[in-house]
Order: sequence, then C-alpha cells, then structure tokens
Amino acid sequence: MGQQTGGLSFEQLEVAFQHGNFAPLYFIYGEESFLIDTLQQLLIEHALPPELRAFNLDIVYGDETELAPCWGSARVCRLWRRTGW
Repeated sequence: MGQQTGGLSFEQLEVAFQHGNFAPLYFIYGEESFLIDTLQQLLIEHALPPELRAFNLDIVYGDETELAPCWGSARVCRLWRRTGW
C-alpha cells in the first residue's frame, strides 16, 4: 500500500474489523481504490448485520457530497442510538 503517512494501515484495519473493533467513524482514503473498496466491504460485512444494511447504512464519497448532509446523517443515527432505536 505504499508508505503510511498517518492513521492505521490496511492490515491493521482488516484485523480490527475481523475482531469486531470499530471506531464510530472512518475516513478511508488513498490512491489504491481496490484497497479502499476492500476495506469498505470488510467493514460492512463485520459491523452491520445484513438485515440492517438497507436501513442503517450510509456510504458517502467525499468528492461527491457536501459536509452538511453527512453531518445530518451522522447526527440522526446517533440520536436513534441514544433513544434505543
């Protein structure tokens, strides 16, 4: 994957996902689109059961969206989680 400039490596994230260790939010970026897509699929596979994906999954591409809609989606999910949804 080349030289790591910050954050976790592909391998570190892969192991974390496989062991169920998740952060609340990920910014996955880099020049290797295959690795980005692979991490995205691993995260979805290990973090969210299939029956919840249609309802509780938002994938956002930074070059295709503005900050406000992303922030709005993140806040809504956080509120539901606090109220037991």
